[in-house]
Amino acid sequence: MGSQWAGMVEGLLQLEPFAKAINRAASVLQAEGIDLLSILNSKDEKTFDNVLNSAVSITSMQVALIDLLKSIGIEPNGFIGHSVGELTCAYADGTFTIEQTILISALRARCILETKLIKGSMAAVGLSWEETKKRLPADLVAACHNSEDSVTISGPPKSVSEFVKTCKDEGIFAKEVNSSGFAFHSKYIADAEPMLRKSLEKILQNPKPRSSKWISSSIPEELWNTPLAKTSSTAYHVNNLLSPVLFHEAILHVPKDAVVIEVAPHALLQAILKRSLGPECLCIGLTKRSTNPQGNISVLLSAIGKLYNAGLQPQIKNLYPAVSYPVGRGTPMIQSLVEWDHSTQWTVADFVQKDAGSGECVIKVDLSVEEYQFLSGHAIDGRVLFPATGYLTLVWETFAKLHDKNIEEFPVTIENVQFLRATIMPKTGNVSFSISIFEGTGNFEICEGDSVAVTGHISILNDTDSEQLDAELPILNINDNALPLKSGDIYKDLGLRGYDYKGAFRGVKECDNKGVQGKLEWNGNWISYIDTMLQFSIVGLKTKELYLPTRIQKIIVDPIKHSEIIESLPESSPIPINMYRDIDVIKSGGIELCGLKLSLAPRRQQSQAAPKLEKYTFIPYTADKVSSLPIKISDIFSAFLQIVLENSAGAIKVKVVEYGADKPFEGIYIPN
Repeated sequence: MGSQWAGMVEGLLQLEPFAKAINRAASVLQAEGIDLLSILNSKDEKTFDNVLNSAVSITSMQVALIDLLKSIGIEPNGFIGHSVGELTCAYADGTFTIEQTILISALRARCILETKLIKGSMAAVGLSWEETKKRLPADLVAACHNSEDSVTISGPPKSVSEFVKTCKDEGIFAKEVNSSGFAFHSKYIADAEPMLRKSLEKILQNPKPRSSKWISSSIPEELWNTPLAKTSSTAYHVNNLLSPVLFHEAILHVPKDAVVIEVAPHALLQAILKRSLGPECLCIGLTKRSTNPQGNISVLLSAIGKLYNAGLQPQIKNLYPAVSYPVGRGTPMIQSLVEWDHSTQWTVADFVQKDAGSGECVIKVDLSVEEYQFLSGHAIDGRVLFPATGYLTLVWETFAKLHDKNIEEFPVTIENVQFLRATIMPKTGNVSFSISIFEGTGNFEICEGDSVAVTGHISILNDTDSEQLDAELPILNINDNALPLKSGDIYKDLGLRGYDYKGAFRGVKECDNKGVQGKLEWNGNWISYIDTMLQFSIVGLKTKELYLPTRIQKIIVDPIKHSEIIESLPESSPIPINMYRDIDVIKSGGIELCGLKLSLAPRRQQSQAAPKLEKYTFIPYTADKVSSLPIKISDIFSAFLQIVLENSAGAIKVKVVEYGADKPFEGIYIPN
């Protein structure tokens, strides 16, 4: 439960095996007064507040995906279900027909709704199974053992909320989950047992034995040889509803080097699977929550492509209707329509190239090229500067190519980075960067023109846990009086200092005015994302001068961990960022930045100020009717400033701050 979302089948119904299974499920439910197609195509998330709608939509989509995998020749060697997912295991194992699977899912939900159960709630907690059971009060139950450090608890709403608050106060992850007002897998749902048992006995009159492929997550391993565990019976599936989910114990039976496919409307368990199974197993989610107008079709086809890369042989032709031969005389030839796709540029060896020497890689950056147009948003003091994080990304990409890797699967550590000079990007024409990584030492240089721009050291991140400071980080020094700032406030403040960020570089969505906690937008661009981490460090500075990065002691970039964190967050949610100023560490997602040094940058002086026309006018200190004076509001503002200066005891420099949060841009006196 929880993987359902509005519009989950959009785009998938054009695949014949999937559509055929959905239509069969819909015809079964139509006899029960349930319009499955309306539920699956609904764009309203409130549709799934009803546990019946959630149950039938999840099960029908799982069954359809199982049929689709079978149609292309993907047969599992084993399967594990989480909670109601064991119904789909029964279908995959051949102990249920598609009609039985869909009908039992609906009856299970209907029994829960029609039995007058007390209101319940559930929450995910970042503790071990044993520690959770020790801490839980008497009225709460450990309902799901998801992983070594993830447990779902179940019980009365008030008790669940209080336990979540207690955990959060102790710095332990805890979050209530949407369970439609029921405390599943606990004694609080036991009253639904008689009705469910009676309903299932009518359907499962001759239960079939479970095969060895089906690893039970509702019965402890020591009881797998008992009569209860041996058949896919009424007793087994009633026990599934009432007993704890032992998912962690079940996935320990997954062999190394296995390809693990998550079958659900949204691949909720990817982070848990990857953490529990480790890098030896390949975990693939078939579908996920998407805002793509074409739906999940591209996600599903991409997942099938990953299965092919892993060594499986999916028969793609079976996804489409069979072609009957001979074809009609008027059928057009498609050979002329198939062309090479030249939209992506690839770096290839050029042995007569003079731009690069041995061990070098030359990359040309042109703001007029679509790939690099976003860099024009990195404007500082009126000029477009190549971002400091752009240099780091160039080195990372070059290092990954040397190891024949994709950067999304290649964690690195970059140390002792010195930014020796800034590079101003022209509006037209390109800038060539020469990246040299010295084999053996890992030291690198980036040159622009005839000058060295950046130096440092790069290495492969082999052990993330030992390299990163997660376990050693101090408690955040959070000031209760800190003011929350939104994106508009943040970039107005940065604009006053000389940072004229635009587009992808306006990624700090919120933070406090001390620069301790905040949230960053992830748009898939490493350059702009890491740059927003540098921006975040500037927000908390007491000075309002212009600073640029000149040194980074160490930066760890772990794209795999970063991807897991994004998967664990709701769709399009910003990623939290924390600043530990006492130890000079910034952490966000899979990135940890240590020892950032900023240096004061001189502001550019205009060679000649714009001409200004003024006149002397007497304005009295007091007036009965200000509106009667023949002066503009801007003149009144100038008069106020003159009065302040006259009464500032000879101050040489006066700083002025304008509060313009509710004003339109054109109504602000000091926009820059």
